[in-house]
Amino acid sequence: MKILRPMSPFRRRMLAAMQLRPYSPHTIAGSLRSVAQCATHFPPSPDRLGAAHLRTSQLPLLQPQVSKRVVLQTGCA
Repeated sequence: MKILRPMSPFRRRMLAAMQLRPYSPHTIAGSLRSVAQCATHFPPSPDRLGAAHLRTSQLPLLQPQVSKRVVLQTGCA
């Protein structure tokens, strides 16, 4: 799997951890995308955020047009 953008140390660790498990390339890409979207809501790196920050970033997903699959994948990422 080829990632085309520069990676932070956290993103590299996350990618390496997922590659050690039998995750599909689509699951890995979706998880990295979910964490990147979460990171746009807060200035610190995602690995420094707490549970309250993560819940706040997920609130926009609780709308009828967002599928349950997207909500679950975002929470797992």
